[in-house]
Amino acid sequence: MQALAKRNVLILISVLAIVGIAFMKVTPELEDSEQAYLTQWLQWGYNDQPPLYTWLQYGFNQIFGLNAFSFAFLRALVFGASLWVGFGFYRKVADANPDKALFALLLWVLVPTLIDWTFRRLSHTSLMNLSVLATYWVLFLLMKKRNLKNYLLFGLVLALGMLSKYNYVLVLASFGIGTLVDKRIAKVIFHPKMLLSVSVALLLCWPHFNWVLEYRHLIGERVAEKTAGSGWPVVSTLLSYLSAFLKMVWPLLLFLVWYFWKQRQRPVKRAALIIAYPLFILFVVQAVVVLVVFLFMGIQKVETRWLLPLFLPFVPVLITAMKIPVEKYIPKFYLIFLLVIALQFLRTPVEKVFGIPSAVHYSFKPLHQHLQQHYPERSWLFFDITYAGNIRLLDKQKVVGTYDDFLLSEKHLKWPRVKVITKYAHTPEWGAPTDSITEFGRFKETVYLIDETTEVK
Repeated sequence: MQALAKRNVLILISVLAIVGIAFMKVTPELEDSEQAYLTQWLQWGYNDQPPLYTWLQYGFNQIFGLNAFSFAFLRALVFGASLWVGFGFYRKVADANPDKALFALLLWVLVPTLIDWTFRRLSHTSLMNLSVLATYWVLFLLMKKRNLKNYLLFGLVLALGMLSKYNYVLVLASFGIGTLVDKRIAKVIFHPKMLLSVSVALLLCWPHFNWVLEYRHLIGERVAEKTAGSGWPVVSTLLSYLSAFLKMVWPLLLFLVWYFWKQRQRPVKRAALIIAYPLFILFVVQAVVVLVVFLFMGIQKVETRWLLPLFLPFVPVLITAMKIPVEKYIPKFYLIFLLVIALQFLRTPVEKVFGIPSAVHYSFKPLHQHLQQHYPERSWLFFDITYAGNIRLLDKQKVVGTYDDFLLSEKHLKWPRVKVITKYAHTPEWGAPTDSITEFGRFKETVYLIDETTEVK
């Protein structure tokens, strides 16, 4: 019961901290700016990301308004739900031991990217964290009891994952390969009732899948831009993958090294680990699947946050691999977790006091006032979604556009309009700047405004 109470306190404090952090910023983070722009419309898809998070944000905006609280509250609830689901899943793996489940949850604090990015920025990835944890939880429920209720629930979490982030398919691929090496996984996946799960998932995802088929080339181009790099393809992918993984878990690895050195204890034999937990098999399979897919796609730039959802379900493996007296370490890690939350909460005001550069300290009001004063009747078209989202937050009734949106041609922005850009090229298609704002924002950029009174054919 004490473990449950501590989990609930973590959830409550995390939610309050995430919401509080949002009100300390002059300007929202990139992801919130993106959502401010995208939630102008309800669509079956949005650029190169699945639509579920934006759908949820659209609903929150309708209830709470288009403001910092709406964006932060959704992110806070998703993280809080991840803590709740993670605890439930870890408890299932740890033979219903709440202390082991809580300790596994507290180990999240040794994954810097998770706390830092989730508290301040992550949207789609945070939702996928929740989706993957829920998927593994239901998978383990099915290993115990393969009934209609659990298979229906499995279909729902499959849909949740596929509508959260596209790399969720890597989780499904690991399940498929896992059936070849573990009978318990195979019994779940190849059971006739799995047809119910697949049917539910396809029914819920079908409209978005149709949208993806229609815009697959544009989505592919956008993904290629984000993952492009330089160097030898295979070597660059391997190094980037390894580097991203180490950046994600280096404090955790240091803790493991310290613990093994202190205890002079070897981990549980691999055979015993595999027999006890099919989760270990899925961890190995998924690590290989992700690497193979990255190599096949020629991805040379792997972001640390991409690996987060694929790693979190396997934290209980560490509890199995070490004979840790969790009751002894829980108070220490609980205090560390609360301390890290406090540091995250204080980070923004500390940056401001000490003059540490950050985009969230620079207001878009000067640009908005300039547009309102000189171009009130024009449609406003931006080359950057960050600009578009921030301006919409300041002018909620104004419909804005951005060239970052590959569906821009379908938005039908009214003419005349003004283009707002930060990198001007002297080309006939762009036209000549009619106005500019110098030294704008953190990077002291020159913002060029091009007034288009008639549509350029």
